[in-house]
Amino acid sequence: MILVTGATGLVGTYLLAELNKHSKLPIRAIYRNAEKLEFTKTVLEKYTEVEAAFFDAIDWVQCDVTDIPNLEKAFEGITQVYHVAGCVSFQAKDKALLMKVNREGTSNMVNLSLDFKVEKFCYVSSIAVLNKSPKEMTYSENSHWDPEHTNSIYAISKYGGEMEIWRAMEEGLNAVIVNPGVILGSGYWQNGSGRLFSGMKNGSPFYFKGGTGYVDVRDVVKVMRLLMEQECFKERFILVAENWSFKKCIEHVTKALEKKAPSREIGGKTLYVISFFESIFAKLSNYKAKFPNEMLLGLFEEDAYDNSKIKEQLGLEFTPIEVSIAEHGSHFLKGLKKD
Repeated sequence: MILVTGATGLVGTYLLAELNKHSKLPIRAIYRNAEKLEFTKTVLEKYTEVEAAFFDAIDWVQCDVTDIPNLEKAFEGITQVYHVAGCVSFQAKDKALLMKVNREGTSNMVNLSLDFKVEKFCYVSSIAVLNKSPKEMTYSENSHWDPEHTNSIYAISKYGGEMEIWRAMEEGLNAVIVNPGVILGSGYWQNGSGRLFSGMKNGSPFYFKGGTGYVDVRDVVKVMRLLMEQECFKERFILVAENWSFKKCIEHVTKALEKKAPSREIGGKTLYVISFFESIFAKLSNYKAKFPNEMLLGLFEEDAYDNSKIKEQLGLEFTPIEVSIAEHGSHFLKGLKKD
């Protein structure tokens, strides 16, 4: 039996659809609340090709990766684990939560995997844990963590999770790590990269310098499944289809949403001023900053990621990001027009 954590998030939901198509093993999936469960069912039916009966065939378990007693029950009969669950936040107030979920939660997962003699384990990390030396032009799997680098709290927590995976590998766990870039997908419009679309629904005249790596969620889950099938253990793989500037990304998103392309650049100083005042409002109220200081770390750098390792390993070609944005943007636009 396969266990999927984070099954009610973007990657987890599309992973369920991928496993439905290509795996004969029964699936057990973890969720935290009924509202998210129902939303996941809607996304599966609307944006993937799974049959309605598939959702009901999943063994859904209400649990949390920090809830060890219930997590132990969820591990009964499990042979493969896809650990997708994680907390993503750049709000300073969420530091304790990030460390508890991303580091301690991952520790719980690998410890139980060792106890229950799980055969295969896949962990979803992030490109945020990669640090390159000044001599490196692009990030690769050999761009190791640098504690002297100014890393975000989120990156620190995900690095802690990775260390738990490597530790478990040394103790005998067959595990593989994937480091996706910005993951593009449909359905989860108010979370993660989904805000690229929801935040641009009225267009925007602004853009800012910098860039990063992007990848389609369907490619991410396909790669995860193939790496487990081919038993590519004790390795990690960068999952990035293309490296784009933020300006190019925003231009394509606005085009997909039939809005005018941005034409005015926002400088770093301006965003830091906005971040400063937002932090004050956040302390005085329940306001959630849109540009927390943690998010601005490295935001204006043109980061590029080398995807040659995963392409050589699996012999695959990623979905072009232009195609990905156009398709998911179309899905979002159709939803707006129906509303």
